[in-house]
Amino acid sequence: MIKNTRYTLTGTRLAKLCGVSQGTVDRALHGRSDINPETREKILSVAKKYGFIFPEDRPDMSTKRGVIGVVVLDVSNEYFSNLIMYIESYCREIGYAISVMFSLNDPKNELTCIESLYRMGVDGLILCPVGGGKDEDDMEIYRKYLLSLDIPVVTVGNKISGINYVGIDDYRAMKEVTEKVISLGYKRLIYTHPLQNNSDVYAGAQLLRKKAFTDTTGKYGSYTIVCKLPQALEIAADCSKNDAFICSSDLYALRLLNLAESKGAGIIGFDNVSAIDTIGLGLDSVSYDIKMTAEKVMSLVCGGKKEESSEIIIKHNIISRGSL
Repeated sequence: MIKNTRYTLTGTRLAKLCGVSQGTVDRALHGRSDINPETREKILSVAKKYGFIFPEDRPDMSTKRGVIGVVVLDVSNEYFSNLIMYIESYCREIGYAISVMFSLNDPKNELTCIESLYRMGVDGLILCPVGGGKDEDDMEIYRKYLLSLDIPVVTVGNKISGINYVGIDDYRAMKEVTEKVISLGYKRLIYTHPLQNNSDVYAGAQLLRKKAFTDTTGKYGSYTIVCKLPQALEIAADCSKNDAFICSSDLYALRLLNLAESKGAGIIGFDNVSAIDTIGLGLDSVSYDIKMTAEKVMSLVCGGKKEESSEIIIKHNIISRGSL
């Protein structure tokens, strides 16, 4: 449990998270009998999960501290490290600092990061969210929790309803990629992705990319295989010029590139990491402006808490280098 010493939970805030009245919250917290046992259990569970306390005196934290909190999955993906770099640069220009934490793709870690930054007194929060778990009720509580924070919150890459968002149109981008591959005459399309059954149901960007692929190939009646990297590597070892690998990340495409090219198969990645040009690899990929993403994120996080959320879509492009 995380004790929040800056933004304490009011009865009103907990009531919003649980979808009940403030009076019902009071009855649950004070152990009164005139409340449905299941409702009491839900309220106490949410209060415990989010680590809220009710001190008698709330400290006056109305003065800005000049710190922006950033939560990303990790920095193994170049996208996150570049995003952090550009955000820090913009913050420095306006006299702000950033505090960065890592969720490691774990909803519990993500919540811990958010509450820790919130407790520190950050003036805004930039979040590349995992989500809140695969349970629909947990996700809705998580969404309400973010909405209840009295600081600006901006998500990047994965959308959460009602929260400010900056990112590309992942569905449209992957649809265009898939249509391009189909138009080039490949007979078998192998889609490589990180999703494990339904365990990553709230990894929004990856889920949208996968859906775009399956929707588009279904429309054209293409022969497809949807798999994770280990299986894709096995397929690549015995592929042919009739095959094309569509990867939801350059991390997978780079692992498959040599095998695919040696067999004459096509391949395309996603994210257009700088290593492709640095090493001089001929890998096609989907590109988008990370610097502009950081700029738009900062415009939202520094704009103050607003009643309605904003959505900013960054333009994407398919970069051709000859791998298709």
